[in-house]
This record gives sequence, structure tokens and C-alpha cells, in this order.
Amino acid sequence: MNSVFGQTFRDFEVIVINDGSPDAAQLEVALQPYRTRIRYIQQENRGLAGARNAGVRLARGELLAFVDSDDIWMPDYLSAQVEFLTTILAFVRRSRTRCFSVRVRRWYGGC
Repeated sequence: MNSVFGQTFRDFEVIVINDGSPDAAQLEVALQPYRTRIRYIQQENRGLAGARNAGVRLARGELLAFVDSDDIWMPDYLSAQVEFLTTILAFVRRSRTRCFSVRVRRWYGGC
């Protein structure tokens, strides 16, 4: 959590999904210093996809970033990601023609 809250980009929300962890008590102790800055959700174990989908449903932002318990972000990680994604989204929105290649499943801004 220190690397998340140590970001240079500050406009974000944090949702922590406890996906049926057997270490829930330890997790809650570790999260205590951050409780006023996070949304903490407990659910039965639904696996990685179930936990991420729960977070997606609760998220209020336009962009999402996933952090697993063993991840550490560099201080400019979110800033760099937001800059990149904002540039890509602006390009796609400006593009009048969008082609979808079923074979490689990629979006292209133009043909």
C-alpha cells in the first residue's frame, strides 16, 4: 500500500477486495493505517477474476489499474499510465474510422 499511496499522480481511489483470504485478520491489521483512504470489501473466494470483477463493478473512475499483494509500484507509475492511456484514448476518439481485425483482435485507429 505504501507504493500505491506514494504515487506522484494523486487523483485515484483504492478498492481492496479480500477474496476469502484465510489471513483476513492479518490483512485487516496491515490495512488499518489506510482505512480512511480505501474501500475494503470482503467476499467469498471467487478467484482472481472474481475479485477483479468485484473491483471493476465498484470503481468510479474512467481508468483502472490492478495491484496484487506482491506488487510494488514506482512513484511515477500511475502518472505514466494515465498519460499514455489519455493519449491513446484521445487518438481513438479523434479517429473517424475504426477497424476491428477479428483475426488478431486489436483495435486500430484507422485503416
